[in-house]
Amino acid sequence: MMQRSSPGMQSPGMQRQPANMAVGGGGATFYNVGMQLSEELVNQLTVEHATETKALYKQITAMREELGRCGELMQGFVDREKAITEMMQQLQQAYEQTSSSLADMHGKFGDMTNHGMAKPDPVKDSEVEIQRIGRLLSSPAVPPPSVPPHLQQLVKSPIQQR
Repeated sequence: MMQRSSPGMQSPGMQRQPANMAVGGGGATFYNVGMQLSEELVNQLTVEHATETKALYKQITAMREELGRCGELMQGFVDREKAITEMMQQLQQAYEQTSSSLADMHGKFGDMTNHGMAKPDPVKDSEVEIQRIGRLLSSPAVPPPSVPPHLQQLVKSPIQQR
């Protein structure tokens, strides 16, 4: 690191002495050692400050990147929530339309009885359908046409395959 010079400091080779101290006394040695130690302390603190500042900057940068990823995730949640809300609104509208059309049909069904039309009778309708099924089953099933003689060699009947 570069040493800072103040107006009272001289070049590194020359030691600054306090104005009220005699040259060569024990106080001068104490002062000079104190100045060297304080200069080392300032240099160490400067290095430590720079190291800590760089570490904090890296940590802040990492946190900002993580915050950006969180923002992207939250945007995805917002988009999904909007889509779900829109879908729920569409489902509610479809439900309301279906409910109203069922109510209309129910009203028309009630009108049938009022206008001389008979209500459907499920038992009677089922009996009619059973009779129709009975008529269909009373006639035998139509067998498939037989194979012409010139194609019998090509087509094997299920009986011959066993």
